[in-house]
Amino acid sequence: MQFKEYAPKPIVREAFPITADMKITWVPETKRATVDNGSSTQTFTSTVKPKHGDFVCKSSAGNIYHSPREVFLERNVVEALRFRGRDLRGIEEGLV
Repeated sequence: MQFKEYAPKPIVREAFPITADMKITWVPETKRATVDNGSSTQTFTSTVKPKHGDFVCKSSAGNIYHSPREVFLERNVVEALRFRGRDLRGIEEGLV
């Protein structure tokens, strides 16, 4: 057997950062978490406890899942400087 290199297909992810003003609830037994910003909630799959600064992503198949900040920034180009009126320029340093 011989391994070959394969390049992934380019994709665009829909995602939002878990900001400091959001309440995080994680249930490890079900591998599910919920974030609440005071006016709406979003439930998603999470195998590890989400933290502020991490991201919630939606795949093209409609699956909603957690991505740790380090993984998200490694795999995605983060060009947006604002999200819902918040300045995200410090997100690479975990300042969100």
